[in-house]
Amino acid sequence: AVSYIDCTNTSPLHIQSDDLRIRKQDGSEEMITAVANGTVRLFYDGSEKLTTADYGIKVTGKLGVGVASPTAELEVQGANHTNLRVLSGNSDNIGFFQAVQSADLRIGTSTNTPVKLFVNGVDRVHLDTSGNLNIPNDSGKFQAGASQDLKIYHDGNHSYVENTTGLLILQDTS
Repeated sequence: AVSYIDCTNTSPLHIQSDDLRIRKQDGSEEMITAVANGTVRLFYDGSEKLTTADYGIKVTGKLGVGVASPTAELEVQGANHTNLRVLSGNSDNIGFFQAVQSADLRIGTSTNTPVKLFVNGVDRVHLDTSGNLNIPNDSGKFQAGASQDLKIYHDGNHSYVENTTGLLILQDTS
């Protein structure tokens, strides 16, 4: 036998309660709970998966946006290029993370602002709006090579090019 509520006219169906609980037919599992001025909780197979609270939404498990079966805590997929945008409070600075289909991964801004990399909350590297790569301190070094055997740096007083293996060749190819 099937039980249902049928509201086929043009009027909406209203359920009024300060503590609404929808449970599995035998009462063994919660499916939805909603408390007035409190949380709303959604369950899957008896496990809480989504909770609303005064701070926003908490998702337990994996969240897929455009993905039916996510394999990571957050997985986002668009129809073509997939974009994740982060906007500042007044929307004058827009950062993005973009996976371009069959091409590359892009991280940057959609506005004329620099990209800065921080490590442990400390400003370490800048890519400015002119395309210059900057190390904004006198202790950082540009290091290249599998063993970081080529180093370019400034100590606050002097500039250095340090090569710890092989030859350092400066060549004019004109």
